[in-house]
Amino acid sequence: MAPRTKKRTTRPKSLGKRFKDNPINTTVAEMKKLGVPRWAGKSIILLTAIGATSPTLSSQANRIPLASTFTGLGARIRARIMGLVR
Repeated sequence: MAPRTKKRTTRPKSLGKRFKDNPINTTVAEMKKLGVPRWAGKSIILLTAIGATSPTLSSQANRIPLASTFTGLGARIRARIMGLVR
């Protein structure tokens, strides 16, 4: 009879790796862990996407209180994707 092999558990993926593989589901899962209300999470994701895609729409969205935080995050993501920032 062959010797039994030890059962090994796989190492959990890092947050960055999970985010690269599936950004939407990772963001939703992390917001659930933090206990962020669903409406707030959707607003954060929407404002970040606006900041990453449209500078003109982003400037209009900045009129909303605290929106500039998330549109600015989206702008940094856009700059990184376009290769303007390392």
